[in-house]
Amino acid sequence: AVFASARKGNTIVKRVWSGNKQPFLELYKGTITNEGELIDIHGFSPQINTRYHESNAVFTNDLKQVYFTGDNLKGNRVVRSSQGVVNLQLYTANVDADGQWTNIQKLPFNSDEFNTGHPALNSDETKLYFISDRPESLGSTDVFVVDINADGSFGPVNNLGPNINTTGKELFPFIDNHNVLYFSSDGFEEGLGGLDIYATKIDQQGGSVAAIHLDEPVNSSADDFGLVYGDNISKGYFSSNRDGGIGDDDIYFIEAQKPLKFEFN
Repeated sequence: AVFASARKGNTIVKRVWSGNKQPFLELYKGTITNEGELIDIHGFSPQINTRYHESNAVFTNDLKQVYFTGDNLKGNRVVRSSQGVVNLQLYTANVDADGQWTNIQKLPFNSDEFNTGHPALNSDETKLYFISDRPESLGSTDVFVVDINADGSFGPVNNLGPNINTTGKELFPFIDNHNVLYFSSDGFEEGLGGLDIYATKIDQQGGSVAAIHLDEPVNSSADDFGLVYGDNISKGYFSSNRDGGIGDDDIYFIEAQKPLKFEFN
């Protein structure tokens, strides 16, 4: 398993989903036990991790390509917007024959002027979902999607629309093997407080049904976000800063008890 943590260092950065000052995140990897615990944790990659911010990694099915979020860098220096802000960018990298990550590149639809991050791949790797506060956003940050063409190029950027995006923040998309898209938002009336986790079904034409709010104990009065499942979609993980945690944002194990039910028109 690969996850982001601020367990090292004390450099401060603005966290895009809350506006609060938090330490830079870095990518780590660990082994998942049969009980779902993460053990043997260490840094993910010296080629990808920098002294700046990296988070939200997602891999192709063959594990040879990764998409991840990072600060806007050129070489070892940050790149600022016209307003003096260092925005988040989406990167990709490939693994070489020695198992090292190489060919690290920014994706072409990034911009110095707005944030682009939180990547998620659908099961056949033809679509990349992500969040951004680009000008066509309905709110603070929205969920967008691009087609991944057979030659590796990308199609136009599309906003997922008002079934998913609100005037608030939408963040941390994840799409499972059944085209159910999970994301976090603070913009729906059903929310219990802070960011809550929602789900919607994506159809073959790229449309979606009205998002549903996940029940307690997944959601709480605190921030709840970053839900991911493995191949077995009944078991997964999410993050929360609810009471009872060890640190600020903690990772929690989740086991689904019943299937989600969506209303289709």
